[in-house]
Amino acid sequence: HSLTHSHQEMLKSKSMGGTSAECARYCAKQMGGEFVLSAGKDVYRIDNQVEAEKLAGQRVKISGTLDAKTKAIHVVAIEPEK
Repeated sequence: HSLTHSHQEMLKSKSMGGTSAECARYCAKQMGGEFVLSAGKDVYRIDNQVEAEKLAGQRVKISGTLDAKTKAIHVVAIEPEK
């Protein structure tokens, strides 16, 4: 896995796929990771992993509620960013 936890580093090595989506899916399924929302330096857990996987590696808009204490999002909807 990436020492810097960076998809860019892993994409260069092509050891986990050639796209951000492939890398994220590999990490989630093979490495025990989960899909998250990264917003700048903040990372939020997503409670609906099935819907998150469909848009892995893409810029998205998530509607839902945030539990600020656990930094988890209860997802109502996930859609590609336009």
